[in-house]
Amino acid sequence: GRRDRLIKSMDVQVSLDEVEDILRKSMIVRQLAVTSTEHPILGRRIEAHICLIDPEGAKEFRTFARKNLSKFQLPRVFNFVETLPETASGKINYSALSNV
Repeated sequence: GRRDRLIKSMDVQVSLDEVEDILRKSMIVRQLAVTSTEHPILGRRIEAHICLIDPEGAKEFRTFARKNLSKFQLPRVFNFVETLPETASGKINYSALSNV
């Protein structure tokens, strides 16, 4: 859910909302959600769930992420999908992302 938006990854506090804000600036994203999962070494592993305007832009998106995020902010997983699950009000359903 949205309540765990500040995490510790690589012994550094990371705001998932800040990571999302930076990644949205790529201008090739239609929908985006950044989540995290438990990781035995990192603490929490950052994952990006992305719907691109052009599905062929995955490499460009990864390059943008590497250039604009700190190492500790960089998602370890890039999950490119056609759509993200939404709530009845049209917001991204973060709790359903584990099923994407």
